[in-house]
Amino acid sequence: MGSKKQEKEMDLAEVKAIFNDAKNLEQILILHLKSGACIFYKSYSSKKLDPHLVSNFLSTAFSFGKGISSQDIINVIPIGKNNLLLADGGYIRVALLLKEEPSIIIRKHLRVFIDLIEDTYLKDLEIWKDQLYNFANVRKIVEQFFNPSIILVHRINFAISNVEALINAQYQDIFKVANDLVKDTGRNFFFISMLLKKAMKNTKQRIPEIFNSIKELRWKNIFVPLEISPLDEVRITQSEMNKIKQIISDSTNLNTEEIQKLVKYLADINPAERMIYLYNLSEQEIVSPPIDLNLRDIEIDDDKSARKELIKLKKNAKALRRAKDFLNTIDFSMKAFKIAANWHLIPEFEELEDEVRLAKVEDLKKKLHNIKELAKKAASEGNNVLSSQNYQLAYKIALEIFNLGVVEMIDIIKDLVNKSIHYANQ
Repeated sequence: MGSKKQEKEMDLAEVKAIFNDAKNLEQILILHLKSGACIFYKSYSSKKLDPHLVSNFLSTAFSFGKGISSQDIINVIPIGKNNLLLADGGYIRVALLLKEEPSIIIRKHLRVFIDLIEDTYLKDLEIWKDQLYNFANVRKIVEQFFNPSIILVHRINFAISNVEALINAQYQDIFKVANDLVKDTGRNFFFISMLLKKAMKNTKQRIPEIFNSIKELRWKNIFVPLEISPLDEVRITQSEMNKIKQIISDSTNLNTEEIQKLVKYLADINPAERMIYLYNLSEQEIVSPPIDLNLRDIEIDDDKSARKELIKLKKNAKALRRAKDFLNTIDFSMKAFKIAANWHLIPEFEELEDEVRLAKVEDLKKKLHNIKELAKKAASEGNNVLSSQNYQLAYKIALEIFNLGVVEMIDIIKDLVNKSIHYANQ
């Protein structure tokens, strides 16, 4: 009896985690690594987009990873009160903007999600042609993995008289419960969480079976989420269409027919999404590449050998850090981090994540000190242009440190901006 109760609690916890992850997801961005093109963007926040937050989101998504990331590692970066979850594949970078810390489930899903996107769109990603409309169905894969719309109200897009057409008896049961729920409330919509509770009470299905039935009925568009558009959203004007066409013509090598197709695609999507695509087209830059962490020489067969290798790598990283060799500290820490991630050693994973962050902070602080000294030297020699340029570079390094969670850098950032402007005006 105890084991059944425990199993039920575990099932409930897993379903609860899916709902929590859906609530946690604010925005998702997918970038093509080689060209820097945005192939997918979606905001799931009910609030109006904060341009400053979006700007930081895009900037960090593009620039993060230079010299420290790995295709098998997921990075977490604080952006104000939010967290940015970043991971690279062979062709794409995926960035998730979250309200809170990412769960273990969303971390695991992100890696598999990247593999599926790259397998599905391999030809388009290998030979890039700016044909963004080819990625229109990415939203379905996003829904499959992260369930962002599961917290929205749903309507039934199927007649009860056709219930027998649902071959699976479990689907029929859940559909009938949903139909009863709509009748009971007197509304033509329902929440999935309410359906889940009612199905647990009124059917003999286990929680995973109920949830899988709900997922399938959503996937078949029998349960359809109702996305509420912002009140200030208006239809796109011909003038705006012409502007979109001009940006595409100036920024791509598409022919006339392809341009018209892309204009129509962008005109049909949400204004916030359109803004990101257009910003990206006009300001396109190459995404900072990750370095490849070679673990081929390390043989690991089980948890025991994984932990043994972790101890060795952490010891080397600690010695390198004492010697202020921060780049190699990062290298060894990242190798250990990758092993912890691959073998699901959660405490070690979290500890090493912080070790990598701190090592990067130390390395950047060292670079910041050196570039500030060069800026001072240039100023003392009367070379104001060079001094301004060095202070601007120092500002960018300080911003990277701030994005790694060192909030006290904010005053230094302001000071560096002021100095860069001061010497530029001399």
